[in-house]
Amino acid sequence: MKNDIILTRKVDVSCWHVEGTFSIAKERSELMPVLIRAQENGGTNSTDIARHLLFDVSSRKMVAERLLNVTELYGLMERHEKGYILTEDGNKALKSKKVFVPEEGTWTIWMSEDSLLPNPVLSISSYSESSASTEILGKKSNEDERIFESLPHWVLDMSGSTEAQCIGGSEIRFDDFKKMAEPVDKYVNFNLIWNVSKSRLQLKGQLAGKDVSSDLTAPDIDLVDIWKQLLNSKPKSERHAQKEKINGWVPQRLRDQEEESSLFDDWDPGSRYLKVKFTAANDIERKTMCTDLTFESPDIYGLDRFDSLITTGIQIAPDSSRDAQDWAEWRLKESVSDYASYENFFAWWEQAKKPFVDYEIKTPERSKYAILEWYKNTEIPSHRAWYLIAAEDWRL
Repeated sequence: MKNDIILTRKVDVSCWHVEGTFSIAKERSELMPVLIRAQENGGTNSTDIARHLLFDVSSRKMVAERLLNVTELYGLMERHEKGYILTEDGNKALKSKKVFVPEEGTWTIWMSEDSLLPNPVLSISSYSESSASTEILGKKSNEDERIFESLPHWVLDMSGSTEAQCIGGSEIRFDDFKKMAEPVDKYVNFNLIWNVSKSRLQLKGQLAGKDVSSDLTAPDIDLVDIWKQLLNSKPKSERHAQKEKINGWVPQRLRDQEEESSLFDDWDPGSRYLKVKFTAANDIERKTMCTDLTFESPDIYGLDRFDSLITTGIQIAPDSSRDAQDWAEWRLKESVSDYASYENFFAWWEQAKKPFVDYEIKTPERSKYAILEWYKNTEIPSHRAWYLIAAEDWRL
């Protein structure tokens, strides 16, 4: 096929103002030497830090103690009788070179339950609420009374988890937050764009009035499996769409498909051809040996539905030897544009049968071909009939 398989859909986004404590992954370079010292030494204390990192025990022991208190506050180390030792979070911080810094307040969170997202967290940012004096003085621009509702279970399930924001990429840990939150009616337009052929997933849209684009981890699903599911979803031939709308005509292969329920049986994964009966192909398909298919709202592997898409330039091949013979002869007939001398006739024939090298095809007799074409329409013979009969009569 000529184009990549690109699946798209709109993302349903929910937004709330949430009160609670969230930890944001940040670089805290001043804490890393302390953690490294604790790891190398099996623990540490203020005297040890002042001597080995600050190089002055007498005047800098208090500074060392404050650094250790910060690591304890962030859950990176625990206090023991002989000093401080690393926690699991401390070891993780050493590996990632980032520290989760807890911040308490009110937050605006944008989240989505879309199954294609690696996690539900689109973005989180701090939110400044209106001051009490502003509300008392009635300077809220006639805002309605604030309404709070219970957060959905898939948000509450995030408690204690750590996820990377889909937009921006920084990690957020959901430490502690209230179950009741204020829903925010903000129009957010996001679309997921999954280029299956290139294994690339993008999230594009607008957030807080700014255009955003983020690369995400694409699902680990093979292109062949996606293509199989698409072909199993009863696609429509794009070339016949307009004619079908006009008079209700449905191509033969699509009528057959209603009975067989799938086109995947006609797909050759080795050659990447779609096998088609000669009688089911239209003239453009017979000439180009290609077709287009429309997939309407395909449902892929439990990832829900996607927007309709069109795949173009899908290569097609005869369904049988009989189809190959009929196809080659049709292409020969279409090639007759001059007197069908033996030289021209067989040159056209060689060209006509080229796409069917895998089939044993018999060369048609020019005389039989000429007679059939002549008697097809005796009132006004076609130009092909004249070229064929003249060549026969004159023994060209």
